[in-house]
Amino acid sequence: MTHSHYHTLEVSPHASQAEIKQAYRRLAKIFHPDSNTTITDHERIAGINAAYEVLSDPQQRAHYDRQ
Repeated sequence: MTHSHYHTLEVSPHASQAEIKQAYRRLAKIFHPDSNTTITDHERIAGINAAYEVLSDPQQRAHYDRQ
């Protein structure tokens, strides 16, 4: 099952940039490989990073939202 970047970061599609950044930092702190070493956590942080990369950039986010 594929989840949206919004679902990955646990934010609403209407979230502000500040809310997205706050959610990213909270999740990165929980799932960062320095804190957790299971395979699942490595996969999860990669997804969190990918979602944040798109949603933190207004142009990329607008393009993503149009898809």
